[in-house]
Amino acid sequence: MYLKSLHIQGFKTFEQSTTLELAYPVVAIVGPNGSGKSNLVDALRWTLCEQNLRTLRARSMLDLIFSGSATRHPVGYAESEVVFNNEDNVFRTGTDTVSVARRIFRSKESDFLIDGHDVQFRDVEEMLSSTGLGFRHYPFIGQGEMNRIFTMKPEERKALFEEVAGISEY
Repeated sequence: MYLKSLHIQGFKTFEQSTTLELAYPVVAIVGPNGSGKSNLVDALRWTLCEQNLRTLRARSMLDLIFSGSATRHPVGYAESEVVFNNEDNVFRTGTDTVSVARRIFRSKESDFLIDGHDVQFRDVEEMLSSTGLGFRHYPFIGQGEMNRIFTMKPEERKALFEEVAGISEY
C-alpha cells in the first residue's frame, strides 16, 4: 500500500481543483516558502480523520474552505481525496485502489466517502486504524515535529515509537 494521489479543491489556498500524482515511494514534499506544502499535509491529515484544529492550523473547520483573495471569490466547500494503491489488499477490499474523501460546506455539513460511497467518520477511522494510518499513528511528520521528537525525554520517545509501531496496547 502506498499513497497514489491527492486531489484537493477549495481547501485553504487551493481554490482550483488540483491533483498531485505521487510516485512510489514518496519521502518528502519540498518547495519554497508560501508554496502550500503545509496545506498539502493538512489536506492529507484532514482527509484521514484529523479533528484537532490546532494540528490543521485552523480556528474552525470553516477556515479550511478557501475564503477568497483580492482577485478570487470565496468558494462554498472544501474537498480532499486521497487514493491509495491497494494491490497488496491491505484494506481488504479486493480492489487495486481505495479512495478516501472528505468534504465540508459553508453550512457546516460534512461528508466522508470511501470509494465514492457516503460513509460515517467512524467507518473511515476503523478502516484506517487497521493499516497504521489512523490519525494518532503519525503517518505524516510536519514542520517542527522532528525537533520535538529529538528533544523528547527517552520514555516519551519510546512511547511514541511504540504507538507508531502499533504495539503500545501490549
